[in-house]
Amino acid sequence: MLLITSYENSLIDFKNPSGTTLKTWALGYEPTGITTLGTTIVIADYTNSALKFHNAAGTLLKTWTLGYQPYGITTLDTTIVITNYTNFALKFYNAAGTLLKTWALEYPPYDITTLGTTIVIADYTHSALKFHNAAGTLLKTWTLGYQPFGIATLGTTIVIADYTNSALKFHNAAGTLLKTWALGYRARPICFQGN
Repeated sequence: MLLITSYENSLIDFKNPSGTTLKTWALGYEPTGITTLGTTIVIADYTNSALKFHNAAGTLLKTWTLGYQPYGITTLDTTIVITNYTNFALKFYNAAGTLLKTWALEYPPYDITTLGTTIVIADYTHSALKFHNAAGTLLKTWTLGYQPFGIATLGTTIVIADYTNSALKFHNAAGTLLKTWALGYRARPICFQGN
């Protein structure tokens, strides 16, 4: 299932692989990032500078208060990685909430995902995706003709939330566009659940 956040509408849409909306969660805050940790749905709450952990039914399980406004989030095994857009950094936490390390970047990261052991970062400012290895070395850059607000992977397919055109774009690992879904709103960060 694909989870799509809408910052402007403070909601999350749950869509099946064909794009049909199965359910929607209305939130009382602006979701700027989303990922899953097992069966737990983790949402970056930009409004309150926090991460919110929900079960599949939507019940809030716990909240981590952060000293910054989180944008994108992903998991790398049991590590939670959060983009700190304002300070041009990635922050790596264990499941208990302890900061393990910080990567300084030369650009503001928006959303984040993993493709195997590669960390893929949406660089909204430069309309690009940046691919880094686990040590933080930049491997390659995809220059896009639009602003990527959200990214997720489904196997080797990279799905990009095209904020400029209110669409989702599906690319193979080489960068070839496979298909586009038009949305009725500007999608922000996205993730897959149950894959």
